[in-house]
Amino acid sequence: MINIQKILDRDFIRDIVVSAGWSSSATRQGHNLKIAGSNPAPATNSGDPPMFATIARWFKQELRQVDDVLENFHVIMDRLETVAEQHAVKAEEHAKEILQHTEDKLKAEAEVIKASKILDKLHDLLY
Repeated sequence: MINIQKILDRDFIRDIVVSAGWSSSATRQGHNLKIAGSNPAPATNSGDPPMFATIARWFKQELRQVDDVLENFHVIMDRLETVAEQHAVKAEEHAKEILQHTEDKLKAEAEVIKASKILDKLHDLLY
């Protein structure tokens, strides 16, 4: 199962964002430093950048949906297993009924053959 707590951890998500290049120095610079005023002064770092917070919220929401899907998958698989077991029991019961019916029919046919032989012997004795 997915370790949701690890994935929802801020540091883990920040590592993903940084390693993806969204926070690279080239991205932060973005302007010609030789021309005055072309690169605005950096904002103060008061925690997570807004982009990171937005990505983190989206990522957490997606992971919750994945977790819900996995939970539904497990519920469905449990139900399928139960239904399969029920069908196996019914199939076994049906097979036993067929065997019993076949056995009864064979016994009846044996009795008919036995009776036929007895009648043949009686016929031979009488004629």
